[in-house]
Amino acid sequence: MGDWWLARILKSDSIGEYAPGTEGWVPRTFMAPYCGESPILSEPTKDSKFNLKESGSNARHSLTSMKPERSKKKSKNMFSSPVPVIAEPLSDESILEGQSVVFSCKLKHDYLDKDVKWFINDGVIGQNCSITTKSQDCVLQIDNISQKDEGTYTCKVYVKDQFCQSSAKLMVVRRPNAPGKPHVQKITSTSVSLSWNLPFDGHSPVKLFIVECKDKITNKWSTLTKRIFEPSTIIDDLVPATEYVFRVIAANDIGNSEGSQESESIKLDGSPFKKHFSLDPFDDHYLLKNEIAKGMFGTVYKCLHKGTQQIYAAKLIPINLQINHCQNELDILALICHPNIVQLSAAYLSHQHFIIVMQYIQGLSPLTYFNERNSSEHDIAKFCRELCCGLKHLHDHGIVHLAIKPDSVYVVPNSFDFTVKLIHLSEAKFVHSDVKQLSCKVVTGYEAPEVISSESVGTKTDMWSVGVMLYH
Repeated sequence: MGDWWLARILKSDSIGEYAPGTEGWVPRTFMAPYCGESPILSEPTKDSKFNLKESGSNARHSLTSMKPERSKKKSKNMFSSPVPVIAEPLSDESILEGQSVVFSCKLKHDYLDKDVKWFINDGVIGQNCSITTKSQDCVLQIDNISQKDEGTYTCKVYVKDQFCQSSAKLMVVRRPNAPGKPHVQKITSTSVSLSWNLPFDGHSPVKLFIVECKDKITNKWSTLTKRIFEPSTIIDDLVPATEYVFRVIAANDIGNSEGSQESESIKLDGSPFKKHFSLDPFDDHYLLKNEIAKGMFGTVYKCLHKGTQQIYAAKLIPINLQINHCQNELDILALICHPNIVQLSAAYLSHQHFIIVMQYIQGLSPLTYFNERNSSEHDIAKFCRELCCGLKHLHDHGIVHLAIKPDSVYVVPNSFDFTVKLIHLSEAKFVHSDVKQLSCKVVTGYEAPEVISSESVGTKTDMWSVGVMLYH
């Protein structure tokens, strides 16, 4: 029985014609009428589309298609896009705020149909950016850089379905952020301790800190001349019984930060006027060193505080002079607190001297300072402004200096600029601003006409001397 007969059975669809193949099986007895014997099937021909299979003990025969299997392997695309390669990647940049910077990377080849895209922190670049693509070069220029431009820049090059990328960081070098709010703690009637948290340095190390104070009387900020390199310090030479607030400024090579948040207000103990000298031995607190100046009323020495190891200036006045003169100078020094005026630290009475301990100022006379440097009109204007600020503070408290001359003014250089300091207040006097009835005779070469003629003096007397000194 040939394959054609089996195919006929499977394909039969006539009514009444039995076609067991339509039910998926063919009875063995139908295929082999002789019991116990398997029919001898003819070998399949080349054109045969079916194959007979036998399985199991109760063998059933089924027909399977003999169509050739198709290959499951897909043919590889022989025309895929080339993978772009960056030969020279981007490099990190540090730039000053307000300037421009250029990021550039170079491709290995000049790929056709390339698409170049730039991103900052995986986002869209700013409007101050311009993109240039020429041959193998991919360039991004950023102008007028600000803090918002800081981040990671990425250049992505697409060539159809392939891409490559390069990234680099941009750091904007700028002024430091403001330090943390200072914590203030009272130590004595004239000193406090301050501490604060370090700020972000603007990618340029913080070189120093500047402390400013404001008292409730003048309600104006004044800068303390002490240079501070750590986030804590002790502030001396404050006025007793006065209420203060403080703030801190950080400085790096770029400039100064904004002022920190104000500290909590603190009021010092004691009386604002030191009517009496301390009877404690001077030598218990200070170590007297070399002589630095000599004047009409006494000699000034450098001295070292044994506790803090800070340098001060000690003015020794012979005790044979009237104590009223010393008390007058002491009262003036105790009353004033201004960054352009020397500050009082302490006062002692020994068997031979009245000793007034003041802030030590290491500076130059204005004539020496400006002659040694190629100073501009801006420098002279700054000198005049700070000198007048110090004098105004004296005049606001009813005090006239009466000895304005180059030897009574110091110019203190610092890292960025200079500070003007008024010293030698031994000839200063209290005078009412409306009733000018005080007269004195002082020979300085810078004196006003009313001083020479022994007439009443006032605040205008100091301004005359300022004009003469500026003229020189």
